[in-house]
Amino acid sequence: MFNDSLTPPNRSPDEYSGPPLLSALPCFPSRGGTPLPRSGSGTGANGGGSGQDVFEELRQAKREVELLKAMDPFRAADMAIELQVERMRAAEATSARDSAVQRLASAYDSIKEKALTISRLQTEKSELELRLAEFDKRVREAVEQARADERSTIEKEMQHLREAIRHVKENGEDQRNEPHGSKSPSSTMSGGTLVPITGSNDPSPLSTPVDEAVNLDYAVRSISNDIDRLVIEPRPHSVSAFHGSNSSAAVPPYLRITDSQSLHELCAKLRDPEDMVRARNAVLASLAMPTGIPDEALKPIMIPAPFTIHEFLGNTTGNSLAGYRVFHDKTTRWCPERDEHGYFFSPLYRCTTKPRVPTAHSWAEVDPRGRMTKPTECFYSKEGKWYYAGQYIAIRLDDLNVKEWEELDQECSSMLVKDTLVGRKNTSPTVHYEVSQLYAAGALKIACVGLQCVGFNSGLYHTIMEQAAKCQQSGRWKVGWGHSDFPATDGSDSIDDNGNTYPPSLFNFV
Repeated sequence: MFNDSLTPPNRSPDEYSGPPLLSALPCFPSRGGTPLPRSGSGTGANGGGSGQDVFEELRQAKREVELLKAMDPFRAADMAIELQVERMRAAEATSARDSAVQRLASAYDSIKEKALTISRLQTEKSELELRLAEFDKRVREAVEQARADERSTIEKEMQHLREAIRHVKENGEDQRNEPHGSKSPSSTMSGGTLVPITGSNDPSPLSTPVDEAVNLDYAVRSISNDIDRLVIEPRPHSVSAFHGSNSSAAVPPYLRITDSQSLHELCAKLRDPEDMVRARNAVLASLAMPTGIPDEALKPIMIPAPFTIHEFLGNTTGNSLAGYRVFHDKTTRWCPERDEHGYFFSPLYRCTTKPRVPTAHSWAEVDPRGRMTKPTECFYSKEGKWYYAGQYIAIRLDDLNVKEWEELDQECSSMLVKDTLVGRKNTSPTVHYEVSQLYAAGALKIACVGLQCVGFNSGLYHTIMEQAAKCQQSGRWKVGWGHSDFPATDGSDSIDDNGNTYPPSLFNFV
């Protein structure tokens, strides 16, 4: 079926000669192939290779052809992609290495800078510690020097007091040795005579002898106050009552006293509340009596139940009574010998709430006399009834001590505590208890203010009594009185016994 002549005969590779075989290979130059490398030993003297060399070349060419036939073109593309990926990975690794090196360099620079800062701060700390130690040393030296100066001042003051006591004792002995009829004014002063010191406007200065122990109490009280100011307060203190010829400048403004009893015994007496009460009453009994006080007993002001004393006075007197003060019987005491004079208790410090901070409070010292440095119309309560007392001025007496505070009744002490907290908001029983404990410990003081009667406004008294009687009969308020036949007093607001101000009433009830 097939023509055998057309089929080339099978030949072995050895039967091929050089040129025909080489021309059939793909690596032959005439077919675009790359010539295979030739070894130098394969070339004969006549320019041709031996059969063995040709055979090796053919075998190598055959293997290359088989490899070329077996290679997949997609495999070559995958290999190219893999090579590109590997190049990218190598580039990324190089970039990461460079970034890590840069970060390490930055960290090194930062650590170096922080180390320098730490070293500088440690140096500054050492310098500050040295300065602080030096400053503490100077502060301790200053404190010790201040204490030494204060101790020296106290010792000098005590030496002055010893000399004063010795001088008083000598004067007392000289006075006792002198005849009674030849006493000079100076010897009368040193022998226990109470001399009120009045201003140029006072009608008549008095010189009334009183109990000797009372004068001693006030003398030692003045000395004790000077010592307290010396030790506690950094402000300049007044000279003691026994210092030289100017002794009258340091005693209270209403008396000048000296005596010869020992300081220890006098201080022991000052702690007795009964002696303090007797001393105050003795001072009040020595005050002058004003003229024009009625002999008959004062009548109570009958005020209708729904209204207060402030409403009644505002509607009765209109603007004629511009300023007045009322006193409660629980915090007011009257002299048993001269009931026209008396004294009342009032806190020396008050607690107030700051306007912008409701939870912040402050303490401030107040003047317990208020506007009573000038003659002021006064009213007082006794057994639930109100009375017109007259015109009074306030004088400072000795403050209450701790024992006197303990002797006060519960209602009086409660009123004083309430008066202390009158300007504070959000008070509670705990706050009242704490303030009472401060008074009991002596941290807070209660002032004792004397009431000296200097006049009696009869026109005001009769007008008030007439209006009260008319109100009681008619059972209603009358329209304002208009012009009054009694003089108006100075002042702006009405003040009660707790220091609260009440402006004159603006209402007239019909």
